[in-house]
Amino acid sequence: RDLIDLAFNLIAHGTNQAMQALTVVSVLFLPLTFLAGIYGMNFDRLPELHWEYGYEFFYALCAVIVAVFLGAMARMGLMSLM
Repeated sequence: RDLIDLAFNLIAHGTNQAMQALTVVSVLFLPLTFLAGIYGMNFDRLPELHWEYGYEFFYALCAVIVAVFLGAMARMGLMSLM
C-alpha cells in the first residue's frame, strides 16, 4: 500500500511541476495576446495607429510587460521551473 501511495505522489508531483511551468508561460503570453487583439482590430480611433512610432511603441510595451513579469516570477522563485 505504501509503495502505491509513493508512486501516486511522485506522479502527482511531476504533474504539478508541469502545470506550474505551463502557468508561467500562460502568464507571460496572456497580456501580450490581449494587446495584439486590441491593436489588431480595425479601429481608427486608437491614437497610436497614426503615430509615427506606434509600431515601435507596441513592441516596446510588450517587451516591458515581459520583463516585468519575468522579474516578478524570478523574485517569487517560479523561474526555476523552466
